[in-house]
Amino acid sequence: MRLVHLLRSLGLLVLSSVLTYGLHSPKKVHTIGILVEKTLSWMVMSSHKILNTSTCDADTWQLGAVKVVHDVFQSNDLPSMQNCIAKMQAEGVAGIVVLAMCDNQLLLHQLLRQKNIPHVPVPSTYCYRDHFEEGRSPWRLRQRASTLSLVIKDTIKALNFLAIKEIIIFTDGTYNINQASVILQSLSEENIRFMAYQVNYTNASYKSVLEWTKKSIKRTYFLLLTYGHGSMEILNCARDLELIRYNTFWIIANLDMNIEELKTLDLQNVRANILYIKKPCISSSVGISGEQNGFNISITDNYLLQTVSRYFTYCLNMSETTPQPSEIWQAELFFPIAEMEFDETNDNMFMVDPEEVVDRKYDIFRVDGYEEEPTYKRIGEWCSEVGLVFMVTPIDARDVFPNALPGLGNATLKVGTVVLAPYITRVNGTGWEGFCIDILNEMSSTMNFNYILQEPEDKMFGVYDNATHNWTGVIGMAYNNEVDLGIGPITLTAHRFEYIDFTHPFSEDGIGIAYRLEDDRVSMDMIFRPFQLWVWILTPGAIFFVGIFLTVINKISAIFRSTKACEELNCSYYENCWYTLGTALMQGQNNEPKNVSGRIVIIFWWLFVILLTTYYTAFLAAILTVKVSKLSITSLEDLAHHPSIKPITLSGSTWWSYFLKSRNPSYRTIGREIRRSPNVTDTARIMEMVLTENFAYVMDSSVVRYFAAKDKKAYAFVEEKGYRQSLGFITPKHSAIREMLSFNIIKFQELGLIEKWRRQWCNCTKQLLLRKSVETKALALEDLGGAFTVAGGTALASILLAFMEKVISKYRKSKVLETPIEERNEQKDLEQSSIRLKLFRRR
Repeated sequence: MRLVHLLRSLGLLVLSSVLTYGLHSPKKVHTIGILVEKTLSWMVMSSHKILNTSTCDADTWQLGAVKVVHDVFQSNDLPSMQNCIAKMQAEGVAGIVVLAMCDNQLLLHQLLRQKNIPHVPVPSTYCYRDHFEEGRSPWRLRQRASTLSLVIKDTIKALNFLAIKEIIIFTDGTYNINQASVILQSLSEENIRFMAYQVNYTNASYKSVLEWTKKSIKRTYFLLLTYGHGSMEILNCARDLELIRYNTFWIIANLDMNIEELKTLDLQNVRANILYIKKPCISSSVGISGEQNGFNISITDNYLLQTVSRYFTYCLNMSETTPQPSEIWQAELFFPIAEMEFDETNDNMFMVDPEEVVDRKYDIFRVDGYEEEPTYKRIGEWCSEVGLVFMVTPIDARDVFPNALPGLGNATLKVGTVVLAPYITRVNGTGWEGFCIDILNEMSSTMNFNYILQEPEDKMFGVYDNATHNWTGVIGMAYNNEVDLGIGPITLTAHRFEYIDFTHPFSEDGIGIAYRLEDDRVSMDMIFRPFQLWVWILTPGAIFFVGIFLTVINKISAIFRSTKACEELNCSYYENCWYTLGTALMQGQNNEPKNVSGRIVIIFWWLFVILLTTYYTAFLAAILTVKVSKLSITSLEDLAHHPSIKPITLSGSTWWSYFLKSRNPSYRTIGREIRRSPNVTDTARIMEMVLTENFAYVMDSSVVRYFAAKDKKAYAFVEEKGYRQSLGFITPKHSAIREMLSFNIIKFQELGLIEKWRRQWCNCTKQLLLRKSVETKALALEDLGGAFTVAGGTALASILLAFMEKVISKYRKSKVLETPIEERNEQKDLEQSSIRLKLFRRR
């Protein structure tokens, strides 16, 4: 309500007008009516009334030469209004001053116009001027709440230790535009965001705001710039909605609600946090002193009427005729009290001290008590000379709001997340653990809140849908205010910043690639791996070739020309091949060539065998004892051009969007392949696909490293160099808890907690993953399987050859027995003759 104690000031002005006019026309008595709405009747009181009473009945005052008729009508009651107007007409009033709410002002305006009664509408709240006909209501009032607006400004500034970031303002017109601007400017100077709501008590418009606020878990501050009845109506609604609680704070600033009225609010067993700015019951005295008609009136407010004073002066100067409204309403003479003219010779002296008219003092009260009945304690005062002074210094939040709980006041936050090890993992289907869970638990303890973890239905962190212009996943939950906080390795991007807020980054991460290693398990053909196929084919060929070459050399040599020497030295082709094979296998053959040419051939053969054996032994030892993995992919560039391995990433992740929108040609290639890949939101499933379907998993380095470390023999891990992105938590836009979360993340980093948790969850052994370490082990049966296979095959071949030799031998003997003795002797003679002929020819 904008105009409090209006009629006390009106009485002062009427008194001054009467005195000014009464000195010249003492015989004539004029009657003026004051018509007041019932809900505002506390604003009018005569001298015999006690200050701060809530009601005042109809009354008649005789102030010198002026008779003041005061009557009260019921709100929105037409018969009551008509009855009061009829009474005043019967008293013969020259004019009526109407003090009422805006809606009733309009109705009374029509009634008084019908009866042609001059009147001055004085609304209790700010009514738009177009509610009345132009030129009919140029009423002007001195700013009633100017001082109170300064008190509110100083109070908000003094409460900066509460770190108020946002405040909700309810106003009903009690403060005009200039006064409200002073308050709003003070909020802006303290970097406090505000939302102002114009209250309509008819449809309880404030209730929807309170219901919306109830859903919030953050600290909420309310500032009531409303008249007393309106403040109580809003507070009672808040009490029913359980909004008078540990994390909701109320600042009440009006002039017309006393402590007794506030005590009617049911605060039993409620953690009330209410700060009440109240003007104390200290008034200045104005009156007429004299032998007759002595009168005193008390003034507790600092505003004066301008046009009303001129209006009554005009009425009193008129004769019995009715004044013209146009002449009355155009008068705009201002009469400050300090400029009143007095006739010092008159016995009836009008006395006023201008300094006493100004509001000079306000009290600051708080609500105490929780389990017992609440009490009200004065904690400070404001005066125009000093400003705001608290009773206790230094003052902290507990001195102002003793029922407030620290941090978020044990509130329960809804937290959105997606399972992604090592940041967030499920334990037995019910519990949670991981890097981000450790951070969240520490925040919960530090900031005093509980939390409920929720997963989006699509199991994604979130991508922007151009068709619906909305976000999916955890980001969509934060954007639509379905959760208070989103946790996980959420990458900070400019596009996301347009829709949600990020906390301070808790970590950085790069791009990791995991793909299947080539199968390096030992097989039966391990002993053949040192040489390629053509080497194995040419090695036996070399043995046969050297045997042939050595046989030819021996045939040419003079030493082996005699048949006897040749037989003694076994110079046949079979024996030479056997000799070269024996030297190759280092079996120590004794039938070396006696000729120089043959020995030269053997020397080069020995050198060849030494080199061949050395190479074979070295490579076989390396294969059996050291596993060196040759990485076929070392970067994203290699992956983009790999002929067989295809990239895949977590659907809805940052990298999923990054590769699809990248301008880098290689990354665009990866993006096209990812678009063709299946949409998978489970990392464990993707790692299975890497092993079975020849995919390469591209994701946050710590995530890929964590899963690859589980089977270091199956996966190869590569980290892209030089590319890092910040990871943070998310909140809805303009969330009040974002700065608190960021502050605590920075604090955890300074204490080394973040690094501790990172090492615990993300610091896998890179040497194992990068395959740079040497693994040695004892030779097992599978390592020598090839050798045993060769030995077994050789034994089997010898057995087969033995059976073949036996069969051939039996076949030859049977042929010999079938041949007559004469033919056999003849054949033997021919063979001996042939040998002698060959020896003769050699000679």
